[in-house]
Amino acid sequence: MALTHSLACGDGRVPSARAEPLARAVFAALGGIVEIGAVRSTGTWLLPDVSVEAFLETRQGDLRCLVEGVRAVGRVSDEVMTIADELGYFRDHEVHAASLLLWSEGIAGLPDPVERLEEPALVRRMCRIGADLQLTRLLQALVTAALAAGTEPGEGAAGMAEILRLACGLV
Repeated sequence: MALTHSLACGDGRVPSARAEPLARAVFAALGGIVEIGAVRSTGTWLLPDVSVEAFLETRQGDLRCLVEGVRAVGRVSDEVMTIADELGYFRDHEVHAASLLLWSEGIAGLPDPVERLEEPALVRRMCRIGADLQLTRLLQALVTAALAAGTEPGEGAAGMAEILRLACGLV
């Protein structure tokens, strides 16, 4: 316990220099979750049909709760929270097959020719694999952020469970 408390400032927040990489890990996993959820929500598995904006539009309440949960569990400052906006995952953008390949860590394999990466069957497989991997990455990043912030175990576990519940709803 002494190690985790030594990382936090007197007010319980993690110093920005230490908090930024922790927040980036959380928001990267959430970025993958958002992109995968947007693809899955089309029902077609065709990347030209994907609209991150339309996907997030009806999920603003859940997204707000999720981000506030991250803030609480990791005791993240307003300054560090701006990273979420800077990364751009929570606003409209194009989703590429290469991103899905990244989120799924290439487990589905790289087709020959590479243009087949956008085929619906492979997109679907990358989304299924990527959803599991990014939810796992999110949990790992949340645990690390909570430990660094010295968040109490009961508070952190309850917060993480709620964040994961909301994230599962996105994918």
